[in-house]
Amino acid sequence: LAAKAAEAEAVFVNLMALPYMVLGTVRNVVGHLGHWYWRTLFVDFPQVRFTSFGNPYVLHEMPHLPNLLAAYGNSPVSQRAAVKVWLGEIEPQGDCPVRLPQITIQPLAG
Repeated sequence: LAAKAAEAEAVFVNLMALPYMVLGTVRNVVGHLGHWYWRTLFVDFPQVRFTSFGNPYVLHEMPHLPNLLAAYGNSPVSQRAAVKVWLGEIEPQGDCPVRLPQITIQPLAG
């Protein structure tokens, strides 16, 4: 992936994370989402664009990503809208539909 990313004008990483609730807290079903390489890919390749089609809690789990678009669903309409945002055809709009815990955004050291 790194070799191909170096050659690309843009690299799109699309995430579909499902939330689960335990005793009043909401967490993401991690799977590959928790793999550190995906979370740090942008450090070496600034042309990487992340889109979350699952839920807004990814914003809390990965606050260091400089370019994360939250689509809040994986419907065809959401997918087409995300592509239009990344191509600059439309401006992203909206507010986070849930209250996220207070976070401090700190970039990762490169």
